[in-house]
Amino acid sequence: MDNGRQWVGFCIGTETGPRLRVTYIAATGIPEEGWHRFRVEAAVPGFTARFEFESLLDVIAGFRDNVLAMSETLRGAAALRFTEEDVRIHGEMSDRLGHVLWRIELRHGVWDPVTLRFNIQDDQTTLRKIAAQCNSLLKGANARPV
Repeated sequence: MDNGRQWVGFCIGTETGPRLRVTYIAATGIPEEGWHRFRVEAAVPGFTARFEFESLLDVIAGFRDNVLAMSETLRGAAALRFTEEDVRIHGEMSDRLGHVLWRIELRHGVWDPVTLRFNIQDDQTTLRKIAAQCNSLLKGANARPV
């Protein structure tokens, strides 16, 4: 749950290991421009990060499509770089057995940015779940009023 509402977002990783969680907050600004606010939370052993940023929904849709393609072919990659470039996610099939390596980079700050880089080892069994969560995020974002 997010502030009493159903959680809308996607998660890579597990509760007990390194993980990245992107949560949809709300539409912002002029509706015709299509900007939306998100919260990113990352947890790795000994460190957590949490901040908010704005981006367009198109980047989520492209990421979802690439994640689905990886799931179906067990090849390729899916990259997500939000417009503000504070969040970079790159997942790639590392072998024919369906192992996925996610590389995460989070930057916060303009003048002296703090950067967190970490990897998440995963496999193809989570790809459909990630794509479904992205799809729910897109539907939820389009259904919520500004």
